[in-house]
Amino acid sequence: MTKERYVELDLAKGVGILFVIMGHIQYISDNFRNFIVAFHIPLFFIIAGMLICIHEEDKKSLAKTVMKKGRSILQPYFIFSLIFIIAQYEAYRIGSSITLELVKQNIYLTLIFYGMSVIWFLGALFAGEMAFLVVIKSFKKKWTPPVLVLWMVISCIANRALQYYKGVYGNFSCMNYLAYFLQMIIRIGIITFFVGLGFYFWIFRQKVKISTPAAGLFGVAALLVTVFISRLNGGVDLHYMVFHNELLYFCGTITGTIGVLGICYGLKDFIKFPLLRILEFYGKNSLIVMLTHVDTYLMYASTIVVMHFNKDILDYQGNIRFCTELFLLVAAAEGVIIFVINRYFPWMVGKRRRRK
Repeated sequence: MTKERYVELDLAKGVGILFVIMGHIQYISDNFRNFIVAFHIPLFFIIAGMLICIHEEDKKSLAKTVMKKGRSILQPYFIFSLIFIIAQYEAYRIGSSITLELVKQNIYLTLIFYGMSVIWFLGALFAGEMAFLVVIKSFKKKWTPPVLVLWMVISCIANRALQYYKGVYGNFSCMNYLAYFLQMIIRIGIITFFVGLGFYFWIFRQKVKISTPAAGLFGVAALLVTVFISRLNGGVDLHYMVFHNELLYFCGTITGTIGVLGICYGLKDFIKFPLLRILEFYGKNSLIVMLTHVDTYLMYASTIVVMHFNKDILDYQGNIRFCTELFLLVAAAEGVIIFVINRYFPWMVGKRRRRK
């Protein structure tokens, strides 16, 4: 097993997590948001598949892998979910707009691994990785890709059917709970496909040699294609399973991911540059940023602060200066949060405290 750390993957995760922050800024333009959401979350699932291949987890004991992933993924999933639910319950007790039914619903969503807010990503990541490992261990290598594609197609068909029935029976509480469970099951098929895509993409990458300049240019071209696709398909959301045109959705996720990875591979030889070091830093700590930039109300508080210092702006929607300042403030605050958690509370994100 190689212990080499692939710089381009850290850079790609850095790009992805900064896009996640941008995507949660309420006032960015619709076209830019549509471009971001076309691939930013699938990017992480595809990289997860690459790491499975790199670490040869498909050849290891499934039980040992479950234990490892339980600490690194499920531990922060349940810790942050518990904190979020306790905060909601306290808000309910003091008479805010939070209802007891919402608190109960979020407990249910946590337990079935559907997840809530941005924390859903961790439950989906664990389920997708485990499902992929079960598939690759259960079928011969030549049958695994067709099984993943078939599962993905069935999931897309099932999702369309579920959206129809949600429109018919959505007003009934019991049907909502059932719909959440079914949507979680269906979503696993989509995520498992992305994980598998990353796994086989890494195998292909090892066989094909490409220069860093060529990879960078190819990445730029792929992102331009993603821009075009995002204009055609509009806003999508893997969390809520909104795909519009499924073919365009998967094309956008693939071209967007290849674009980011290609550009990052092209830049890996310049990793000593300060901006790339910063990007690598956020990539290595992308899990912390994912879990804290929204649910800690950091985004909300930063928005209020930036509004206070930009009273001359009459319309914040699509204002480049306002959105840039807000993004930089959130990113800077995340740097502090990353330091605090890594230094004092590493167990919150499934890390062991380093010995002095």
